[in-house]
Amino acid sequence: MRIYKLINPIDSAVFYVGRTQNTLSTRLSIHFSEVNCNLETATESKNKRKISTMREIKAIGLRPIIEQIDELMINTEEDFKEACRLEKHWIGIYNLIKQPLTNRFPK
Repeated sequence: MRIYKLINPIDSAVFYVGRTQNTLSTRLSIHFSEVNCNLETATESKNKRKISTMREIKAIGLRPIIEQIDELMINTEEDFKEACRLEKHWIGIYNLIKQPLTNRFPK
């Protein structure tokens, strides 16, 4: 499992931290495909702040930058829990250094 960050190429700010078992290019394509969804009718499962940031990037002909920041082999349920913990750890780090994250958190 890869822990990654999305970077806004306009200002080099980290705006999202996530995890994936896909390749980074595949995961970026999945994120970027959300740009065309209708935010007015989007379900709660859509991260509207992340999509808005990606639309701003797309509007000037750019794409977000994706970079791996951690990796963990997933063989057990405990490994998956550790990957979730690592993702939260990195979100905390980027929040601490005041990056404009669009990650949503459970209520």
